Amino acid sequence: MLKSGRTPTVCQLEVFAVQGDGRNLVANGQQTLIRVARPEQ
Repeated sequence: MLKSGRTPTVCQLEVFAVQGDGRNLVANGQQTLIRVARPEQ
């Protein structure tokens, strides 16, 4: 998690392929999540 706030949260990920003693970055990503309150019922 890069930053967590009251409403938005920013996350980052990295995926590595491991073979023998080495590893290679094969994917990365970043997303921003927004908390949305449920409407009162």
